[in-house]
Amino acid sequence: MQYVRKFDVDSLHQSRFDYQVLADLETCLVVACRAPAGQAGPARHVHGCDQVYYVLDGEMKLSLGDASHVAGRDSLVFISAGTPHHNWNAGDKPELHLDILVPPPARGSALSRPAVETEQAPATAYVRHLADQPYATTHVPGFDMAKMASPETGSGHITVNSARLSPESPGTSWHIHPFDQLYFVLEGVLTIDVADEHHEVPAGHLVVLPAGVPHRNRNDGDVTERHVAILVPAPQGKALDIEITWEVGLPV
Repeated sequence: MQYVRKFDVDSLHQSRFDYQVLADLETCLVVACRAPAGQAGPARHVHGCDQVYYVLDGEMKLSLGDASHVAGRDSLVFISAGTPHHNWNAGDKPELHLDILVPPPARGSALSRPAVETEQAPATAYVRHLADQPYATTHVPGFDMAKMASPETGSGHITVNSARLSPESPGTSWHIHPFDQLYFVLEGVLTIDVADEHHEVPAGHLVVLPAGVPHRNRNDGDVTERHVAILVPAPQGKALDIEITWEVGLPV
């Protein structure tokens, strides 16, 4: 299992919309996208599943149904299944974002279909900006979370939080989750132990933690680390962390 995956921006096409698949799981499909200045994503279309954008850099303009929006860095866009949408970059620098489909389309099926001209949004779609979402403390000192999307906001299949971890925090102890968890590091370096592996994860990398995999994370640097935390399926009524005792044995 490759737990840490790099968003290799330089490998993408420099003059047209392009993307890189970072995770193709049973619970979600995670794609990292680059839209050069003046370029657009696919024409107005719909998906048979929910979709989430998280803007990493630049500014995205988009239409959701018949409404227009602007999503800058650290904005989340939630697009419910069946919502006609289209996004483009009207700025003067590249726009980067994560694109998450949940639950993922069945293998071999089309990811989307063109929208009918008169088709409108049937359900929930919204844009939320991190600057408008308050951070709340967690049970771990120095580890704060801001809720960006959850079942309470209409995204019943996925929870997305913005997390910040201070250098003074002790970090988490060994634990597991009954759901898949993914981290995309935005700033700083995340130190994480996953099963018998140790990683120092810099910005621009995705960490994939399947359900049941032991892990713990902390910040060994001298600046605050920030990451997007993705939980799929959304842990409705379930404990977020299940603490465990974990010890990696020495080779014989």
